[in-house]
Amino acid sequence: MRFSAIRILGLLMLIAFSLLCRDLWAAQQGPESQPPSAPIEQTAEEPNLSEIIPLSAKLATRLAELEKKIQGLPDLAPIEKKYSAIGISIDEVAQQFKGVKDAQEVYARHFTLKQSLVNEKGLLEITGKPLADGILRLDRWDREWLDEKKRWQNWHSSLLKERSSGQLRSAFERALLTINKAQDLVSQRLEPLMALQARGAEIKSRIDSLDAEVTTLI
Repeated sequence: MRFSAIRILGLLMLIAFSLLCRDLWAAQQGPESQPPSAPIEQTAEEPNLSEIIPLSAKLATRLAELEKKIQGLPDLAPIEKKYSAIGISIDEVAQQFKGVKDAQEVYARHFTLKQSLVNEKGLLEITGKPLADGILRLDRWDREWLDEKKRWQNWHSSLLKERSSGQLRSAFERALLTINKAQDLVSQRLEPLMALQARGAEIKSRIDSLDAEVTTLI
């Protein structure tokens, strides 16, 4: 019994010594060794009163730049023309496929039709790439102007809350009007691009369906 008490006492002394060594080590390390605290996330800085009117005028410059960028988007007429040509070619392949089912040298004919489908699919992808790029650019611009609108709406709520300045109110009205014009420009240009892209997707679906049917007979 006495031996067990001695063992317990020794164990307690060992634990106390370990804790004391740990505290001494931590004190020697100092504050520099402590892990860095997480950075404090900062919100977008609200402009002061003297910056509102210049920022509102700057939006008009950005709108003019947006108009130039939109003019650089792909012309839809040549793309639409190529899509029409691809659609006609697919119709011809479909007709040839119907006439080949009971003909001689079926394998060779089917292989030729499949190669035609592969070629048309490649041409379709090349034709649709400018559309996809244009849609991505318009989407990015739309997000930028949407974020801009949210900022101005937040500033409007805070800066005009206890102010009745007519010049300040006019600056906000001009800013929001410019932002709405920019969003309308993007939306008007985005719709026809997406409509033409939908047509390309429909042609691709026809190619994939016909290709799968031809492949099963090769």
